[in-house]
Amino acid sequence: MLTEVEPSTKLQLSVDSEFVAYARDQFIESTYLNCSFRAPVCPEGDRKPVDIVVVLDRSGSMAGSKLDLCKKTIQFLMGELSSQDRLGLVTYDTNVKTEFHLMKMNEKGKEETEGILQKIKAGSSTNLSGGLFHGIQEVQRQGWGFGFGFGLKGDKPNPVRSVLLLTDGEANKGITSTEKIVEVMKGTLEPNVSVFTFGYGSDHNVDMLREIADVGGGVYYFVQSVDGVSLAFADCLGGLLSVVAQSIKLECFGMNGCKIESIKTRKTTNDIVSNKHYEIEMGDLYGEEGRDVLIEVSMPTLPAENMEFVALECRLSYVNVLDSSLDKVEVCGVVQRLNEVPADQAPNSCVTQQRNRIIAVEALEQADEAAKKGRLDEGKIILQTALDRVTCNLKLLNEDDQTGSAGLIDDLKECRGSLASMSVYEKRGLRRMRAKVQSHWAQRSNDAEAEDEEELSKHRQISASTVGSSAFGYRNTKKMNMMTKSRFVPESARTMSIKIKRKALNRPDGRYNVLQYIAVDAVTDKEITMESWIRLISDPDSSDVARQMTDILKNAPYEAFRFETPGVSPNTLSLMSFEFVLVEDSYLASFGSTPDKDAFAEFLTSPSCNDGSKSAGCVFTNLGGDATLVAPRDWSPESSPSLYSSSYGHLANFVRGAPEEQVLKMWQTVGNVLKEKYLDHKLSSSEADTPKWFSTAGGGVAWFHFRLDSRPKYYHYVPYKAFVTKESFN
Repeated sequence: MLTEVEPSTKLQLSVDSEFVAYARDQFIESTYLNCSFRAPVCPEGDRKPVDIVVVLDRSGSMAGSKLDLCKKTIQFLMGELSSQDRLGLVTYDTNVKTEFHLMKMNEKGKEETEGILQKIKAGSSTNLSGGLFHGIQEVQRQGWGFGFGFGLKGDKPNPVRSVLLLTDGEANKGITSTEKIVEVMKGTLEPNVSVFTFGYGSDHNVDMLREIADVGGGVYYFVQSVDGVSLAFADCLGGLLSVVAQSIKLECFGMNGCKIESIKTRKTTNDIVSNKHYEIEMGDLYGEEGRDVLIEVSMPTLPAENMEFVALECRLSYVNVLDSSLDKVEVCGVVQRLNEVPADQAPNSCVTQQRNRIIAVEALEQADEAAKKGRLDEGKIILQTALDRVTCNLKLLNEDDQTGSAGLIDDLKECRGSLASMSVYEKRGLRRMRAKVQSHWAQRSNDAEAEDEEELSKHRQISASTVGSSAFGYRNTKKMNMMTKSRFVPESARTMSIKIKRKALNRPDGRYNVLQYIAVDAVTDKEITMESWIRLISDPDSSDVARQMTDILKNAPYEAFRFETPGVSPNTLSLMSFEFVLVEDSYLASFGSTPDKDAFAEFLTSPSCNDGSKSAGCVFTNLGGDATLVAPRDWSPESSPSLYSSSYGHLANFVRGAPEEQVLKMWQTVGNVLKEKYLDHKLSSSEADTPKWFSTAGGGVAWFHFRLDSRPKYYHYVPYKAFVTKESFN
């Protein structure tokens, strides 16, 4: 009879060497060993109760949909908590208010919370420090409350405690210095209390939020889009509901004359005996997560061969949350020291992958530093060099590690694209880069711009060895599932009718890198027609559709791209699904880096385009008379005439660097043009059968513009050049 084996609740520790064997008669100046530990799965029934205090910005800039969606997200968070979990809420504008103290999320507690949330209104300034310190005080307070559903006096804190701080702006009341806020935190924050920060939009202080999260043992989330609020909170909550180990300490010892030359980590590292003994404070670990500490060592010469030479010893101690015990484990890094080393020995895949991670994250730091000083080209070179190195190392990796390095490559490409101009970098790039740097050093997910449901579904099917790896942003199964659930929250909080999602290319074009997207009904998941999309994008009350389109384009992994849609006629408008491709265009990236203000000057400076209203741009016919163009005006103010000028060379720069108001208005202008051409006037039978192609496919003018062409003369994506007739749908 087979006995069922209980799943392990312990951390698994291992040490891998870059190479199996080293010459025994040579001094090895530098090689790498990787100390790695992995967490078990956290079963739903075994997870420990949590105390969470949300610290919510209710300053004036949060009024409207931002605050409404945050309330919806807190409702979602509340719904995922059990009766043993406790939730508290602190809000702040100029003043700080504890909306409710830590309260058990039983039926009564959830009912109380619902009523309180409805009464929260936006206020004035941003006293971030006051909100944060009240939140920390609240989560560290014991024995709060006397009412039904509240914690009873004398209650012990739950094993997992965290503060979730959200803001959309700069701290302008209370303590506004990052250094002073961090100093207070270091003096007041108790062990095993974490702090996570959420920066909404492009006006918050990323360095302040990142440092607060670093000191608090959490991560910083950059939340640019509306959808990102619920996704970020879901990612964070999924982690907190799967904590398996806390107070993790890793000790590393150089053995048998080996010296520790460097340790590749940003965790607090205590130098016990220089080059010999170090202690690293590793924080906590979620189920299925892993941590890797890449250690550079030197090795002495040996008088004789040694098949089991111990170069490094690693000891791990931690609080086992699942077992409520203190656990320890130790392991040695063993190599062979031979008279003759095989010439064809390959480097260890795991160690090479971790070297790739360090190459990528250090390059991101260096490129960000260069960009901060205005040296964008230098930053691009740094990232390209790292890309080349990581790509070259792919052939040395096993399949799982190749998948992990693919995630690093995607991040390097995205960040290279964010250096297209200073406006792109300042609006978005610097926040994305700094969030990615923190994520890769911490090996913990913090991406609030995650994949759609189709991609998350794929992630849930991946092998256990790659869950929590860089391939999928270090996200574990609990986080993936929580993010999937959270997608229902924004749709109920808004009037949005559709969502845009990635579509697998049925006929990929091998000459270009191409991404394809399609619009579907948010409830039924059925494809949306071109006609429906035009009506929505032209409707001023459907701005969320324009925001979705903008977010998709902003997050594309290409520095520059062409936007192309299939050809449609008025007769096929209600039959053809709305889909589009983004075609990478490196020529456009350089060609459009210096926009040509004179390109459409006669139209953009004409009285009809400058009638006193703040129009997004102008509509006019091209010289050949066979296309209608929509081009944006330069919205740079008179006081700073070049503020946005670099944003108008091509579509990627426009959505990433132009004012959000202009980008959204531009979509509506385009929608009105399409509506007028296709829907708003009576057509002859021949006109109704005549197709047009909607794109940004013109490459001869260095000023971004949408086009509605009578033929696809500039298209790159071949399948869209063919027109699908009405008869083909029968």
